[in-house]
Amino acid sequence: MATKNNGDGEAVARKRVKLLAYLSGKDGSLPPSSVVDLDEEEAARLIGLGAAVEVEEAETDEEQKG
Repeated sequence: MATKNNGDGEAVARKRVKLLAYLSGKDGSLPPSSVVDLDEEEAARLIGLGAAVEVEEAETDEEQKG
């Protein structure tokens, strides 16, 4: 889990997830199997819905090498 500062200078906990479904938003959409960093609350929501799974840093590194 990583942290990132929001616009107010507060640290926001982040979690890396792999999407199992399309994710649409104001900036467009992401296809399934995309690996993204989300705030912890949003990541937990998507994992609870079955739309994403949490990935470990080492797992992500291996995918990028392959």
